[in-house]
Amino acid sequence: MEETRGITVKVAASLHSRAKQETEASEQTMSQFIEAVLQYYFDRGDEKSMSGNKRTLAFQVSEEFFTEVQDYIRAHKMKLKDFGITAMRRMMDEAAPVDPGEANTAE
Repeated sequence: MEETRGITVKVAASLHSRAKQETEASEQTMSQFIEAVLQYYFDRGDEKSMSGNKRTLAFQVSEEFFTEVQDYIRAHKMKLKDFGITAMRRMMDEAAPVDPGEANTAE
C-alpha cells in the first residue's frame, strides 16, 4: 500500500457540511472522501475544461438504480464515465443499424 500523508485545509462551513453529509451517506471517512475527490480531479486530465469538442450526457435515475450502479463500479474498480461509455457503446454495437432519416428524436 502506498504511503499516506496528511492534508489540512480550511473550507467554508457550508462546503464542509455538504462533504460531511456525503461521507455519511456513502459510509466513507472524510479521508476516503477527500482522496476520492482528489483522485477524480487529477484523473480527469484534459477533461477539467469544458472547452474543446466534448459534450456532457446527463440524466436522472432512481436512488435504487444509482446505488446499484455505484456498487457495481466500486466492485469492478471502474470509473462511472468508463462504465457509461462502455455500456452505451455495447448497446449501439449490438443494435440493428438505424437509418438517420428514420431515427427517433424523442428525448
